[in-house]
Parts: sequence; C-alpha cells; structure tokens
Amino acid sequence: MNIITLGRIAGLSLNEITTMFNESDELAIDRTLLAQKASDIDVKIKQLKAIRDSLNHVANCPQSDHLACLSFQKLMKSAKP
Repeated sequence: MNIITLGRIAGLSLNEITTMFNESDELAIDRTLLAQKASDIDVKIKQLKAIRDSLNHVANCPQSDHLACLSFQKLMKSAKP
C-alpha cells in the first residue's frame, strides 16, 4: 500500500498528502497533521458508536414512545457533535 492510498484511507485530502513530500519528492511527514487526523477519527468513532447504540436501542426499545425513554434521550444527547 503506498502513502497516497494510506493517506486517502485516513481521510487526508490530496493537498494534505502533497504536504507529506518535500521538494525532492522524499517523505517529509507532518506529524502534527497526522495527530490531528487521528484525533478527528477518534471523534468520528465516538459519534458513530453513539449512533449505532441509538439505532440498536430504537430497534429493541420496549417503550411505545421513544422520546419518553430516558435511555433513548441519553443516547440522543451523546450523538451530538
């Protein structure tokens, strides 16, 4: 797997990937940028987990009114960015 493919999988734009090379086309990795991307991914994982949990709860909740369900309300609050 090359650096461009890996960068794209990580969510880097082509411009961001370009900054990972110096004038001689040698790797010059921007560690700060990568740390920020990792942090962004952590936030996205948290959001996706909350959404997953909400969907599972809605699918299996015994309450007839989900908005009255305290667990559902808590999950909805945690899904906010």
